[in-house]
Amino acid sequence: MSPTRMKPPSPVAPRAGRRRRTTGAHAVASGLAALELAFVLPALVAVPAAAWDLGRAVQQMERMHHSVRAAVRHLATGDAADPTRQDEARRLAVYGRVQGASEPIVPGLQSSMVTILEPTSSPGLRRVNSAAGPVSLVTVQINGVRFQPLLLPPAWSFNFRPIGLTLAYRFI
Repeated sequence: MSPTRMKPPSPVAPRAGRRRRTTGAHAVASGLAALELAFVLPALVAVPAAAWDLGRAVQQMERMHHSVRAAVRHLATGDAADPTRQDEARRLAVYGRVQGASEPIVPGLQSSMVTILEPTSSPGLRRVNSAAGPVSLVTVQINGVRFQPLLLPPAWSFNFRPIGLTLAYRFI
């Protein structure tokens, strides 16, 4: 019987417990890939964060539009000069409910930011004659709400422009 000869280990396959060293062009390429990732990663994080905060800003603006619309409708269906009705409209604009709630519909929104203009308290508004007879105008406006981003730096915060709606009503 002839003695069996063992083959020496392949130069390509690493031995157990040892790692192969990366040398030459392969090492340079992996270093460049890490450097490129370091440059691109902040943009890959910042773009979705900016898009998410922009979506939050649009959502908050839409909430304020809907609450102003509901408040001006509430005033237009009754006596807009009634102080009780105006307080209900303010609560409707801030909390989304006539009874009020614990949290405003938009962070930072307060009752003092809601302005109600109607002919008896605001001489600048007038009564208008229409085919159905004289009508009055009532305006509800929200001023001074500041948007605070969550993911972007605080320097990106801004004030919303005034959001208001004027509606003609006829109270008999």
